[in-house]
Amino acid sequence: MSTQVEATKNEKIESQPVAENNKSNEVVEDSAMITKFRLKRQQQKSAQVFLQSQYPKSKQIADVVVACLWTGFAIRLYSKIIWSLLGSPIEIIHLLIYIASAALLADFVSGMIHWACDTYGTLQTPVFGKTLIRSFREHHVDPTAITKHPFAETCGNSFIVTLPWVVIASFFDISGSPILVFGSVAAFWLAFTNQIHKFAHTYNPPAVIKYLQKSRIILQGKTHNYHHFSPYDRDYCITTGWLNPIFLRLDLWKKMEQIIFDHTGTKPREDDKHWTFQDAVAPKQEEEKKQI
Repeated sequence: MSTQVEATKNEKIESQPVAENNKSNEVVEDSAMITKFRLKRQQQKSAQVFLQSQYPKSKQIADVVVACLWTGFAIRLYSKIIWSLLGSPIEIIHLLIYIASAALLADFVSGMIHWACDTYGTLQTPVFGKTLIRSFREHHVDPTAITKHPFAETCGNSFIVTLPWVVIASFFDISGSPILVFGSVAAFWLAFTNQIHKFAHTYNPPAVIKYLQKSRIILQGKTHNYHHFSPYDRDYCITTGWLNPIFLRLDLWKKMEQIIFDHTGTKPREDDKHWTFQDAVAPKQEEEKKQI
């Protein structure tokens, strides 16, 4: 009996240094992780400050001017659409159909643009570098920065794209023209897509926005958050988010990236990883890495 007790004591004594070493290693590892995290946050903060400084003054002025023009012509256009609906229940039903189908179209277009700008191009890309791609890079470095952007900066690019339609359509007779009504509703969704995206990142949006998000009429913050995990390769649709589960199931984005890589050798998100400090590899290489 005494021999067993002594053996147990010896085992405990021998295991103590091992346990202490393991604990010491865990402390060192935790300390290294904290240091690495702090360094990454400092790098991201510096990147965010630089990217914000690359928002050209000329673009800032253009965004304000276009926002004013868009608002003026939009009041003319959408007041005509509303006026044409008065006293016509059938037209109201048609409008609801247009709103739903146009929202789906806007979700698709927003996803394609978001994917393209996240995945390819740099700040040096002609025309689109500092005017469009820059804002996508900044958003991955600091997702909450968009909540501090003024209205003109938030919707500036969307207003520029949809302004020609809004201007031209405002001079036509809207009544009895399904194409004009549908196109105008789609233009409205597209114009305010980034504002909807901004609300998805806003901590406490207005009550009506919360209701629309909860009803899944517009993009929800909690579902959009999946996009903001490295390597930022999913949930690109940011108007309603309706198409995100479908595209995820189809693996659409990775299939498109694979086709582009096979034909051009261009890796997805190569520039994005430079700003977010994460590794980006070609789709096939991801599978190969797992097998090694």
